[in-house]
Order: sequence, then C-alpha cells, then structure tokens
Amino acid sequence: MATLGTKWIDDLVLALVSKDVVSGELGNRIRASLRELVRAHNEREKQPPKQTPPAETGGVFSKPLVIVNKLADFAPRHSPESLAAAGIGAVAVIMHHGTSFDATDKENYSLFTEQATRLRAQKISVGIWGYLTGKVDPEAEARLAAKLCADLGADFYLANAEKPYSYIDETGQPNPYHYDRTPRFCYQFKLNTPPSLPRALLTYGTHEAIDYASWQKYGWTTKYAECFNGQAVDPKWAVAQGYQEGFGVVIPVAGYHQRIDLKEAYGSGNDNIAFYTGENFSIEEMKVS
Repeated sequence: MATLGTKWIDDLVLALVSKDVVSGELGNRIRASLRELVRAHNEREKQPPKQTPPAETGGVFSKPLVIVNKLADFAPRHSPESLAAAGIGAVAVIMHHGTSFDATDKENYSLFTEQATRLRAQKISVGIWGYLTGKVDPEAEARLAAKLCADLGADFYLANAEKPYSYIDETGQPNPYHYDRTPRFCYQFKLNTPPSLPRALLTYGTHEAIDYASWQKYGWTTKYAECFNGQAVDPKWAVAQGYQEGFGVVIPVAGYHQRIDLKEAYGSGNDNIAFYTGENFSIEEMKVS
C-alpha cells in the first residue's frame, strides 16, 4: 500500500469541529493521534520490500486443509481414516473470537486433544484458528492465541483477520486505528510463540485495504484466500490477487456460503485447497483433485 497524506485528517477534524461533534481541544488531540498513525504507517512503507521465501514444500500447509467450526458435528461425520484417504493433510479448529469464547469455542477446546490424537495417528496435522475482532486490543488477542496454541499443542495457527483489521471499517470509512492493529498483533504474537510454529493468514480473496506487508514481515507468508464475500469469488483470481499482494503461498478456500467449482479451485495455480466449514462438506466433495 502506498504512503498516506494528511490533508484528509485536517478536513475530517475541521468538519467535526464545525458541526460541534467535538470540541476544538479534542479535535487537536484527534489530529495529533491520526498524524502519528499516518507517520508510523509511512515509515513502514519506506522500508525495503521483504524478500518472499520460496513456497513451502512438505509443510503443514502443503496439502488440503479443512477448517472446522463445530468439532462436535465434524468428528462424527468424518473419521480420521476417511480424511486421510481423501488426501486431507491438516485440520484447523476454531478456538476463540477475539479475546472471548463462545459456547462452540469452549466445546471445541474440550474435544480438541482427543480428536487431535486420532487425526495425528493418520498423519494429519491439527491446528487452531481464531477470528480477530479488535474489540479489546490486538495485543490481548495475540497473547490469547499464542496461549491457546501452547496449551493445546497446536501444530499451526490461522489468524482470521477481516474488517476489524482493515483500513476501511464497517461503515466504509478510512479508520487508521483498524489498520494499525495488524503490526501490533503480529509483533505480540511473535513475542509469545516459537518461530517454528507455522502460521497463516485467513482472509478475503478479494482486494481489501489490509496491511498485508506487516503480516508478511512477521512471517505470515501463506494466505488462505476466501472465495466467498457476499458472492462466489473466482479461485484463480483470488490466488493471483494473493500473489500480487506479496504472499509466497496462496491457497483458495471453498466455502459453503457460496459454492464454487472445486475442480476450478484445485486448478488455481498450486493444486491445493481448503474447505470451510468441514462439517458442511462431504468426503466425496473433498476428494476432487
């Protein structure tokens, strides 16, 4: 992403003050804070581009992955043996929403160890994923994610970063506070996890104002590109988009929200795919190659 100017900050503060939304003193504080965020962003943009490592070979992300929401529904439907026979190489189970746990997260936690043991016996890697909400702060989300990885002995972690980590917020307006969450999360996660823990970004396959450079800087060089965002996304386009963003490995995610042609997804450039959510796909569908 290019460096940012500051004229929009002055225009925004002027509009807020003129409409009596904020006082002049508060407006000055807002202006100073936004200018500091823009300055930090521009400093990151001036850094020399990070060399993208070669695509991973033989690692946890090199075979089809199944992303699971409700382990209690997934496990009875898909035995480890049937998953292995279908060529599945990894399973990711959701374990947190920001810094909170819903009922499914708690249930997944209680079932994880037993199911992971069974899956690993079939040489299937088992990791966790979490949706980043930004509701507390990115450091707290990163510390919780790292703790869950350690407590459960996860083989890898997927960070599901979407609108809360985008420069454009839910209202469609620029929000530098959202954008700045990425380097803060990534830095804190790095402090609390071993460098050897595989990590990947799970996010939109469409073009979004997300700080991809910071994810890559801290080792998130694999992107799982969602092929659904209100409508089905062409997997070839999503993969090409991810490579343009600088990722070394880009894997399309087929979702039950909008079905896509699985053969098209497998032929998108790397003969790999992920399924979301696993409990909604049949073994027959996941065998497509």
